[in-house]
Amino acid sequence: MNKLYPKALIIQFAKAPAAGEVKTRMQPHLDPEQSAQLQRHLVSHTFHTLMDARVAPVELWVVGKDAEGFFTGLCDSRGLSSTAIVNQQGADLGERMHHAFEETLARSSPVILVGSDCPFFTGAYLSKAIELLVEGGQDAVLGPAEDGGYVMIGLRGPNPLAFRNIDWGTDQVLVQTRERLTQLGWCWREMPALADIDEPEDLVKLKGLGVI
Repeated sequence: MNKLYPKALIIQFAKAPAAGEVKTRMQPHLDPEQSAQLQRHLVSHTFHTLMDARVAPVELWVVGKDAEGFFTGLCDSRGLSSTAIVNQQGADLGERMHHAFEETLARSSPVILVGSDCPFFTGAYLSKAIELLVEGGQDAVLGPAEDGGYVMIGLRGPNPLAFRNIDWGTDQVLVQTRERLTQLGWCWREMPALADIDEPEDLVKLKGLGVI
Protein backbone atom coordinates (compact mmCIF):
# COMPACT_ATOMS: atom_id res chain seq x y z
CA MET A 1 0.00 0.00 0.00
CA ASN A 2 1.33 3.44 -0.92
CA LYS A 3 2.08 5.78 1.95
CA LEU A 4 0.55 9.26 1.79
CA TYR A 5 2.81 12.28 2.29
CA PRO A 6 0.61 15.40 2.18
CA LYS A 7 3.48 17.73 3.09
CA ALA A 8 5.62 16.42 0.23
CA LEU A 9 5.27 17.44 -3.42
CA ILE A 10 5.76 15.70 -6.75
CA ILE A 11 6.76 17.92 -9.67
CA GLN A 12 6.37 16.71 -13.24
CA PHE A 13 8.57 18.50 -15.76
CA ALA A 14 6.94 18.59 -19.18
CA LYS A 15 7.51 20.28 -22.52
CA ALA A 16 4.55 21.50 -24.55
CA PRO A 17 3.80 19.03 -27.38
CA ALA A 18 4.53 21.31 -30.32
CA ALA A 19 5.31 19.58 -33.62
CA GLY A 20 8.96 19.97 -34.57
CA GLU A 21 10.02 20.91 -31.03
CA VAL A 22 9.67 17.65 -29.10
CA LYS A 23 10.99 14.12 -29.46
CA THR A 24 13.24 15.21 -32.32
CA ARG A 25 15.49 12.19 -31.81
CA MET A 26 12.55 10.04 -32.95
CA GLN A 27 12.78 11.58 -36.42
CA PRO A 28 12.74 10.50 -39.20
CA HIS A 29 11.30 7.26 -37.76
CA LEU A 30 8.36 9.44 -36.65
CA ASP A 31 7.37 12.63 -38.42
CA PRO A 32 7.07 15.87 -36.39
CA GLU A 33 3.34 15.49 -35.72
CA GLN A 34 3.74 11.85 -34.67
CA SER A 35 6.55 12.92 -32.36
CA ALA A 36 4.29 15.57 -30.84
CA GLN A 37 1.55 12.98 -30.39
CA LEU A 38 4.02 10.69 -28.63
CA GLN A 39 4.89 13.58 -26.33
CA ARG A 40 1.20 14.09 -25.52
CA HIS A 41 0.80 10.42 -24.69
CA LEU A 42 3.89 10.28 -22.48
CA VAL A 43 3.08 13.48 -20.58
CA SER A 44 -0.52 12.39 -20.06
CA HIS A 45 0.46 8.88 -18.98
CA THR A 46 2.96 10.17 -16.42
CA PHE A 47 0.54 12.78 -15.09
CA HIS A 48 -2.27 10.30 -14.55
CA THR A 49 0.17 7.82 -12.96
CA LEU A 50 1.24 10.48 -10.45
CA MET A 51 -2.34 11.43 -9.71
CA ASP A 52 -3.55 7.85 -9.39
CA ALA A 53 -0.69 7.03 -6.99
CA ARG A 54 -2.14 9.48 -4.43
CA VAL A 55 1.24 9.64 -2.72
CA ALA A 56 1.61 13.43 -2.57
CA PRO A 57 0.24 16.59 -4.23
CA VAL A 58 1.26 17.04 -7.87
CA GLU A 59 2.26 20.10 -9.90
CA LEU A 60 3.04 20.41 -13.61
CA TRP A 61 6.10 22.53 -14.33
CA VAL A 62 6.05 23.29 -18.03
CA VAL A 63 8.11 24.85 -20.79
CA GLY A 64 7.01 25.91 -24.26
CA LYS A 65 3.87 27.51 -25.62
CA ASP A 66 0.81 25.41 -24.83
CA ALA A 67 -1.22 26.61 -27.81
CA GLU A 68 -3.64 23.69 -27.54
CA GLY A 69 -4.41 24.12 -23.85
CA PHE A 70 -3.04 20.61 -23.33
CA PHE A 71 -1.78 21.16 -19.79
CA THR A 72 -4.94 22.96 -18.70
CA GLY A 73 -6.97 20.07 -20.05
CA LEU A 74 -4.93 17.57 -18.04
CA CYS A 75 -5.46 19.48 -14.81
CA ASP A 76 -9.15 19.98 -15.53
CA SER A 77 -9.55 16.23 -16.05
CA ARG A 78 -8.35 15.63 -12.48
CA GLY A 79 -9.99 18.59 -10.80
CA LEU A 80 -6.76 20.55 -10.31
CA SER A 81 -6.79 24.32 -10.55
CA SER A 82 -4.61 26.21 -13.01
CA THR A 83 -2.27 27.10 -10.12
CA ALA A 84 -0.93 23.54 -10.42
CA ILE A 85 0.64 24.59 -13.76
CA VAL A 86 3.90 26.51 -13.30
CA ASN A 87 6.27 27.85 -15.95
CA GLN A 88 9.85 26.64 -15.68
CA GLN A 89 12.50 29.34 -15.35
CA GLY A 90 16.18 29.13 -16.22
CA ALA A 91 18.65 29.16 -19.09
CA ASP A 92 19.15 25.40 -19.17
CA LEU A 93 17.70 22.26 -17.64
CA GLY A 94 19.94 22.47 -14.59
CA GLU A 95 18.88 26.03 -13.79
CA ARG A 96 15.23 25.16 -14.34
CA MET A 97 15.44 22.17 -12.01
CA HIS A 98 17.23 24.12 -9.30
CA HIS A 99 14.70 26.95 -9.52
CA ALA A 100 11.84 24.46 -9.20
CA PHE A 101 13.36 22.90 -6.09
CA GLU A 102 14.26 26.25 -4.54
CA GLU A 103 10.72 27.56 -4.99
CA THR A 104 8.84 24.46 -3.89
CA LEU A 105 11.05 23.42 -0.97
CA ALA A 106 10.16 26.73 0.65
CA ARG A 107 6.61 25.40 1.04
CA SER A 108 6.82 21.60 0.78
CA SER A 109 9.25 18.93 1.91
CA PRO A 110 10.53 16.74 0.50
CA VAL A 111 10.08 17.39 -3.21
CA ILE A 112 10.33 14.74 -5.93
CA LEU A 113 10.91 15.85 -9.53
CA VAL A 114 10.17 13.49 -12.40
CA GLY A 115 10.43 13.87 -16.14
CA SER A 116 7.79 12.92 -18.68
CA ASP A 117 9.87 10.47 -20.73
CA CYS A 118 9.54 7.48 -18.40
CA PRO A 119 6.18 5.68 -18.43
CA PHE A 120 7.26 3.08 -15.88
CA PHE A 121 6.71 4.89 -12.59
CA THR A 122 4.44 3.20 -10.07
CA GLY A 123 2.87 4.40 -6.86
CA ALA A 124 5.12 2.06 -4.90
CA TYR A 125 8.24 3.49 -6.58
CA LEU A 126 7.25 7.08 -5.78
CA SER A 127 6.19 6.23 -2.24
CA LYS A 128 9.52 4.51 -1.55
CA ALA A 129 11.47 7.49 -2.89
CA ILE A 130 9.68 9.88 -0.55
CA GLU A 131 9.99 7.42 2.33
CA LEU A 132 13.78 7.42 1.91
CA LEU A 133 13.80 11.19 2.31
CA VAL A 134 11.23 11.49 5.10
CA GLU A 135 11.97 8.43 7.20
CA GLY A 136 15.32 7.24 5.87
CA GLY A 137 17.24 10.43 6.57
CA GLN A 138 18.54 10.78 3.01
CA ASP A 139 19.35 14.21 1.60
CA ALA A 140 18.63 13.08 -1.94
CA VAL A 141 17.22 10.15 -3.87
CA LEU A 142 17.90 9.34 -7.51
CA GLY A 143 15.94 7.26 -9.99
CA PRO A 144 18.55 6.25 -12.59
CA ALA A 145 17.67 5.87 -16.24
CA GLU A 146 18.96 2.87 -18.12
CA ASP A 147 20.71 5.16 -20.61
CA GLY A 148 22.95 6.88 -18.05
CA GLY A 149 20.73 9.78 -17.03
CA TYR A 150 18.05 9.86 -14.39
CA VAL A 151 14.26 9.90 -14.52
CA MET A 152 13.67 11.17 -10.99
CA ILE A 153 15.44 13.18 -8.31
CA GLY A 154 14.17 14.00 -4.85
CA LEU A 155 15.64 16.50 -2.40
CA ARG A 156 15.10 17.74 1.14
CA GLY A 157 17.01 20.98 0.50
CA PRO A 158 18.05 22.92 -2.61
CA ASN A 159 21.60 23.55 -3.77
CA PRO A 160 22.57 24.76 -7.26
CA LEU A 161 25.73 22.62 -7.25
CA ALA A 162 23.58 19.50 -7.69
CA PHE A 163 22.69 20.71 -11.20
CA ARG A 164 25.80 22.65 -12.22
CA ASN A 165 28.14 21.66 -15.07
CA ILE A 166 26.10 18.61 -16.04
CA ASP A 167 26.21 17.43 -19.66
CA TRP A 168 22.44 17.19 -20.01
CA GLY A 169 21.15 14.76 -22.60
CA THR A 170 24.24 12.54 -22.46
CA ASP A 171 25.11 9.25 -20.78
CA GLN A 172 27.26 11.17 -18.27
CA VAL A 173 24.38 12.80 -16.39
CA LEU A 174 24.06 10.19 -13.65
CA VAL A 175 27.84 9.89 -13.10
CA GLN A 176 28.26 13.66 -12.92
CA THR A 177 25.27 14.04 -10.58
CA ARG A 178 26.75 11.44 -8.23
CA GLU A 179 29.95 13.50 -8.22
CA ARG A 180 28.01 16.66 -7.33
CA LEU A 181 26.16 14.95 -4.47
CA THR A 182 29.48 13.65 -3.14
CA GLN A 183 30.96 17.15 -3.31
CA LEU A 184 28.01 18.42 -1.29
CA GLY A 185 28.60 15.79 1.35
CA TRP A 186 25.02 14.57 1.03
CA CYS A 187 23.72 11.14 1.88
CA TRP A 188 21.70 9.72 -0.99
CA ARG A 189 20.14 6.51 -2.20
CA GLU A 190 19.39 5.23 -5.67
CA MET A 191 16.19 3.52 -6.71
CA PRO A 192 16.09 0.74 -9.34
CA ALA A 193 16.89 1.97 -12.85
CA LEU A 194 13.98 2.58 -15.23
CA ALA A 195 13.85 2.99 -19.00
CA ASP A 196 12.93 6.22 -20.70
CA ILE A 197 11.65 6.81 -24.22
CA ASP A 198 14.09 8.90 -26.25
CA GLU A 199 15.16 6.94 -29.34
CA PRO A 200 13.23 4.98 -32.00
CA GLU A 201 14.47 1.68 -30.56
CA ASP A 202 12.81 2.60 -27.25
CA LEU A 203 9.33 2.50 -28.75
CA VAL A 204 9.08 -1.28 -28.41
CA LYS A 205 9.18 -0.77 -24.63
CA LEU A 206 5.76 0.88 -24.80
CA LYS A 207 3.96 -2.27 -25.90
CA GLY A 208 1.32 -3.32 -23.41
CA LEU A 209 1.44 -0.07 -21.44
CA GLY A 210 -1.46 1.60 -23.18
CA VAL A 211 0.68 4.67 -23.84
CA ILE A 212 0.31 4.59 -27.64
